[in-house]
Amino acid sequence: MDFQLPLDQTCGKPIYRQISEGIRAAIANGRLRPLEKLPSTRDLGSTLNCSRFTVMRSYEELVSAGYITIATGSGAFVSAQSAFPIVSQLDTSIDSTPNTIAIADANLSHYGKSLLAAAATEPATAELFAELNYGAAVDELLPTTRWKELVNKATRTTQAGQLGYESDPLGYFPLRQALAGFLGRSRAIRCTADRIAIFSGSSGALDCLLRILVDAGDLCAVEEPGFPGARRCLLTHGARLFNAGIDQGGISIEQLRKINEPIKLIYVTPSYQDPTGAVMPLERRHELLQLAKEKNCYIIEDDFGCEYRYGEKPEPAIQSMDEDDRVIYLSSFWKTLFPLVRVGYMILPERLVDATYKCKSIVERDYPLIEQKALTDLIADGHLERHIKRTRPIYAKRRAALVQVLTKEFGDRVAIESAAAGMQMLVRFDDSFNHQSIISAALKFDVSLVGTEAYYSNTGASLSGTPKRAKNEFLLGFAHITEEQITQAVQALGRELLKPSAV
Repeated sequence: MDFQLPLDQTCGKPIYRQISEGIRAAIANGRLRPLEKLPSTRDLGSTLNCSRFTVMRSYEELVSAGYITIATGSGAFVSAQSAFPIVSQLDTSIDSTPNTIAIADANLSHYGKSLLAAAATEPATAELFAELNYGAAVDELLPTTRWKELVNKATRTTQAGQLGYESDPLGYFPLRQALAGFLGRSRAIRCTADRIAIFSGSSGALDCLLRILVDAGDLCAVEEPGFPGARRCLLTHGARLFNAGIDQGGISIEQLRKINEPIKLIYVTPSYQDPTGAVMPLERRHELLQLAKEKNCYIIEDDFGCEYRYGEKPEPAIQSMDEDDRVIYLSSFWKTLFPLVRVGYMILPERLVDATYKCKSIVERDYPLIEQKALTDLIADGHLERHIKRTRPIYAKRRAALVQVLTKEFGDRVAIESAAAGMQMLVRFDDSFNHQSIISAALKFDVSLVGTEAYYSNTGASLSGTPKRAKNEFLLGFAHITEEQITQAVQALGRELLKPSAV
């Protein structure tokens, strides 16, 4: 184990004392943690270019002071005591809270200041809910065995140069070809591989896009309530937001028409409006395209949750209906393959391909060849489509079980949004229930329930005049637990909440 300490041979202070003081400081500022093993006296002496006996003397001094302990045959360890002061390496004189520094004193760029300002109102983890399995795929339903086979196949490549350095900012070209075919079949999307850009996730794709599109002060429209990650990213790039209300058909075209100044883009989740689950009907998709043409702005179509639809014919992607080349299609494999695969992608209008290529060549020039080769085979050989086809009825049964038990337990005292897609659903309890009591009962009985507060704008009055919050509104996850578990958990929730003292 290497452990570096600054030593000054000319300061007059004994080396053993400098070592012991350096280790004390490392313990105090958290560089060395309680019970962490220290290097042997021989190894530390070699690292610091001093004798082993000098280090031994330092250790003896630290043992006597209670900072470290020596275990015969095992070595030296930081003491388990927690009485030593833990001091931040940052200057905390500006604020009493450790690690807090005023934005002005950090000498940040405009982007850096916007980043911190956006994080203050839109927390970076606002949409990451462990209770809902982070909205990701279910571990036991993942095609793990098949994925291992394909990764092994990719690593067995023996042709010269195939495992060498690869650099294409838009991603592995065969994967982009496979994606174009898959999206053409599943979403009626019209594109070629040269218009697809692959990223390590959809958030990185969105950030890259906004770098080339949005200037500080540009007006952008988002859904209210809507995905907090997109709102945060837009705010970080200095955008002004128009929070357009939504109804059972998604974003309000009427409210968007009221915008009487230039608008740069409209961000929508038409396949599964996040968080309500509303699916945008075909007529409104045409209206949105016409509106974007009239206002000369782009549409970002985040095709969130499109893979899992229940009982309704899927609507074609807005991008597939775009005759004016102004729709940017954004998606990922989060709901189908994460954590096996961490990949997001965009389908770009022709006029944005070159700028995206140049931007991505700076922020993410290379790509993981093995992963992208394996994903290419997973898609091209039909394994992904078979996986979705296999898991969709499983999630549908779990969704139906949740609807059934909620209706049976709560009757008309709970409103269930008729979400026809996704892996969670929106429910609203009536005003007779106490909001905090619902949350406490859900925690007590392990019900996958979280409030929707994070999905509402937290940046001042909504320009569209839509309500800022919905009382007793929650998301309930169903995809990551069995029908039996869903039924038992909600029944227990009902017994708790319907007691006279709870309502």
